[in-house]
Amino acid sequence: MQILPAVLEKDGKSFVRQIKDLSHYFQAFQIDVSDGKLTKNKTVQIEEIIDSIYKEKLNIKHLTFDFHLMVYNYKDEIEKIKKLSKLVNVGYILIHRAANPPLDYLTSNRDFSSGLVLDVKDVVSDLPKKYDLSLIPIIQIMTVNIGYQGTPFLTKMLEKIDELRELDYKNKIYLDGGINNQTIPLILNRKCRPDGLGIGSFLTRSENLKKTVSYLKSL
Repeated sequence: MQILPAVLEKDGKSFVRQIKDLSHYFQAFQIDVSDGKLTKNKTVQIEEIIDSIYKEKLNIKHLTFDFHLMVYNYKDEIEKIKKLSKLVNVGYILIHRAANPPLDYLTSNRDFSSGLVLDVKDVVSDLPKKYDLSLIPIIQIMTVNIGYQGTPFLTKMLEKIDELRELDYKNKIYLDGGINNQTIPLILNRKCRPDGLGIGSFLTRSENLKKTVSYLKSL
């Protein structure tokens, strides 16, 4: 099970601080990007990330960033990510089902691998009506109502892992939202477990980061 710090920051300075702190322990990250339309809050924008990397002279080419795009206009954001890819390795681009990305866009992008994000309201059984799930390399399930870190974990969302596997989905399933030392046991007790966990405030607000990382690595 892969652990990825989920970095949700409001400005470039905070973003840089988190990357500096967490890169001592992790090589892969998930960066949350919101323009304040799909969600109420707005995060650091990709242009700010690029500017901050140049300003701080960060040498982070060895790190891999997945991008969780909490936006409707995902195509414009992906064009910005192309510029950022000169400075970091880009992993998955995760697009919300609410943005209605067509299957051919998810599967034909030659620059990056794209996946689908399921919000709390999204119904797994509806997906095969629009998508050939076997062609989507990763599906991320939100286990909180999206917007802010620290919102309550919704245990019922774990059933979506089972539902996807019952649909014979064999590719990666990630969870994101409200994942910490209290909710991880609930996840591990499931028959079907995810392939990856996006860990937000449990890491970024940790009072003892080394201890928290040690716990997560033990998984």
